[in-house]
Amino acid sequence: DRAVQHVNKAIRLNPRRGQYYFTRGLARLNLNREAQARADFDQAMLKNPTLKIQIDQVVAEQEAMLRDE
Repeated sequence: DRAVQHVNKAIRLNPRRGQYYFTRGLARLNLNREAQARADFDQAMLKNPTLKIQIDQVVAEQEAMLRDE
């Protein structure tokens, strides 16, 4: 949760940086906040479309983990 707070601060300082939304999405995913993580990933792709490959990989890995449970 502290990681999310730190990234929130970074986003407030520079809301145009897609990498920050991606990082917060990863943190939220690790906290099992999937809906919030996906919203962050959507924002990350809007701000930096080159992040799509990384985001697709993270989402695929998450879905595979959920299938294996």
